[in-house]
Amino acid sequence: MPPPNVAHDTESSSDAERAADATNEPQPGGSLKAPSNSTSDSLARRDRRDDNRDDERMPAATWRFILDGGDGSGCADDSGAVSTSSLDSLHYEYIEENGRTYHARPKGESYWYCWPNDEPQKDSLDIFHHAFYLSLKGSLYLAPIGENVQNVLDVGTGTGIWAIDFADKNPSAHVIGTDISPIQPTWVPPNAEFRIDDCNLDWTFRKDYFGLVHARGMAGSIPDWSTFAKEAFDASKHGGYFECHEVLMRFESDDGTLKDCNSMNRWGDFWESAGIKSKRSFTVAKDGTLKKSMELAGFTDIEEHDYKARPMSLRRLDLC
Repeated sequence: MPPPNVAHDTESSSDAERAADATNEPQPGGSLKAPSNSTSDSLARRDRRDDNRDDERMPAATWRFILDGGDGSGCADDSGAVSTSSLDSLHYEYIEENGRTYHARPKGESYWYCWPNDEPQKDSLDIFHHAFYLSLKGSLYLAPIGENVQNVLDVGTGTGIWAIDFADKNPSAHVIGTDISPIQPTWVPPNAEFRIDDCNLDWTFRKDYFGLVHARGMAGSIPDWSTFAKEAFDASKHGGYFECHEVLMRFESDDGTLKDCNSMNRWGDFWESAGIKSKRSFTVAKDGTLKKSMELAGFTDIEEHDYKARPMSLRRLDLC
């Protein structure tokens, strides 16, 4: 697996504890069709100090897909182009190809994502979540955010498992998970919510709002990583972090045993070629794009960490 990336600012949050349910028990969220109002790690520091406003509170939520929360956490910009949108039946009109289903593309929305959103894919995403969890030695993140982080954003939340686990472990935090497919569960902690959001459009979240912006497995989905990192920078508050975990699509080995493995090399070549053709690179962790994008966005003190995943079955399958 490749590296997670994280960006931060040194000042601690002055927000009071969010009024979440003390037990943080899951709550029913209602019908989705009835919308309401390598692993590598990078740590970057944000130096801007131009806004001393106190963060407004959003009420604890269970399951909501929101166009505008009314509190500045989700609103349209002056151009009218928004990334978050209210949920309707069009978002359930999945595209079916070769026996797999893929995210819907409602009129006016230009989502582009190469992976399916069906049950096998959701199982795969949850397995990867556990793999990352083990790689981080039982932690959900690396950023030193402290125990009282207030607002957290999980970009490309997938099944929502990271956001749910984070909300369970941090009942004072308000956690928002965004994705282009409504595939998350309907029973979630009271301090977590999910929204339909295309992160490649202008972000609609309030500036200087999140103590942690988390993303994982976005390689192959982002056409402009500099813009992506800049949106994360603007959305993160002073003292906040941007943490991004990405997986290498090419197998490597310390002792060189995979250097001449044709099957593994063809696998890596395929994904590099796919990234070039789609203009959505799969090599951002390996080639330094991820770190450079954080630097250009304004983050400082960036740290990178590499983690190794050992494929136990390679030799048994005799792939080389």
